[in-house]
Amino acid sequence: MKTLTKICFLLLVLLTACKKEDLGDPFPPHTEVGANTFYFRVNGTLYEAMVGYLPTSPRIGVYYSHIDTSFFKDYLFAISAARILGEDNKTLKINIQTMPAAGSYNLGVQLPMGESNYAYYWDVKPIEKYYYTDSDNTGVVNITKLDTVNHIIAGKFKFRAKRWLHNQVSNEVITVEGQFDVKYQPSIGVNYY
Repeated sequence: MKTLTKICFLLLVLLTACKKEDLGDPFPPHTEVGANTFYFRVNGTLYEAMVGYLPTSPRIGVYYSHIDTSFFKDYLFAISAARILGEDNKTLKINIQTMPAAGSYNLGVQLPMGESNYAYYWDVKPIEKYYYTDSDNTGVVNITKLDTVNHIIAGKFKFRAKRWLHNQVSNEVITVEGQFDVKYQPSIGVNYY
């Protein structure tokens, strides 16, 4: 009986350890209040958007515009986050060409002049590495809140991106996921937080 108890205990310990390893660091609870937060995980490592040690250093840039004329209708959304702290020098950007409402938007190939839904990730240290979504490495952004009265955009995202090398072929692919909760001011262009 003691042997069976020991085996059950060991199995429980192993299952618990495996579960914790698979989850990685959990994201903080997702909010939709305009908290100006941005968290992202790259291949399992969790980061918070942060620049330097001063809380006033800009770490998030958000842009949302609604252009509505008789000839042209557009809702452009772009958000970028930077993690520049100690040995970290990372930037992540998501662009959605037309985002008129909350919902899911696919990410793929970046077209000239940014006229598409895409994402990229730059890791500058220890060497520069650039990763982009493309036709084979795609993702999705789920806008969970779009409040055009109180100017709040919140959402979650997940994408795969391939490393870009000038005149070379790369098979290196990363997985990125995250969440954001930001305020924006529509009349001033890019808002920095």
